[in-house]
Amino acid sequence: MFFLGQSSNFGQTSNSGKETGWIYGSDGNGKGKYVWENGDSYVGDYKDGKRNGNGTFTWAEGHKYVGGWKDGMFHGQGAIYNSYGTLTKKGKWINDVYQKPKTSNTTTWKPPVKAVCNRKSKLDIAD
Repeated sequence: MFFLGQSSNFGQTSNSGKETGWIYGSDGNGKGKYVWENGDSYVGDYKDGKRNGNGTFTWAEGHKYVGGWKDGMFHGQGAIYNSYGTLTKKGKWINDVYQKPKTSNTTTWKPPVKAVCNRKSKLDIAD
């Protein structure tokens, strides 16, 4: 594993066991970089040893999430890019769940049609 940082060593537990890394700042708060043994990595903000704030998670295959985090989950505005750097999904996440944009039940707005009068009116002018 490769780690950058100074000051505060932290640990995270996952299915692959206990992992360790470094964070700039104290008590697991601040900015830092963490690289897992499988090649996945995260660079960004931490709070209490969890990904919080803004950051970039890169999977070993090259896919990437760039955006908001809360308690180690995608949260807020963010975007996912494939390994070629092409945007594949952009929008809002809440607790790791992508929020599909809401669609309106109405059709596209059209301006009102202006009434046109085709009648010729006669004007009586009094002498």
